[in-house]
Amino acid sequence: MHTSRLIYIESRSGHKIGLRVSLPAHADGTPATGPFPVILVQTAYNINTVSLISYPGAVLLGAPDPFMVRRGYAQVGVDVIGSGVSEGGWELLGETEQSGYGDVVDWIQQQPWSNGDIGLAGASYMAITALFTAQQRPDDIKAIFAAVPMGDPMRGTVNTGACLTHCS
Repeated sequence: MHTSRLIYIESRSGHKIGLRVSLPAHADGTPATGPFPVILVQTAYNINTVSLISYPGAVLLGAPDPFMVRRGYAQVGVDVIGSGVSEGGWELLGETEQSGYGDVVDWIQQQPWSNGDIGLAGASYMAITALFTAQQRPDDIKAIFAAVPMGDPMRGTVNTGACLTHCS
């Protein structure tokens, strides 16, 4: 597996989006040429930190996953607009953040190592970004593995039990 240095792409909103690409590699560590199907994971948890871990199943966190990459998948880990190494102010799943999802899909489709087949993966926050991306780009996304996406954002993020004022 070969994981790239930090890469920045320009979004339509003018923000730079930070990402890392993991590709299958030859025995000497040089990246294979592909093209490969791509697993995209979009996180708000800083890909520089997450990329320090690498183990089977790590794809759900946006970390390089040797199990998947060694089986012929490219993996792209992204910090959404306003989080981690990406530019902008973070607005939890806001309009500007979501506009970047399609920009990343477009970028992946233009890469020589991509065969155009994109799958989305992630747990929790990354599962939510996967579902929003697929909703925006249903013709571009071939598969989704969204583990434990939030079912009720009012209860899950605004206030436990959805009590916005004093509850007795």
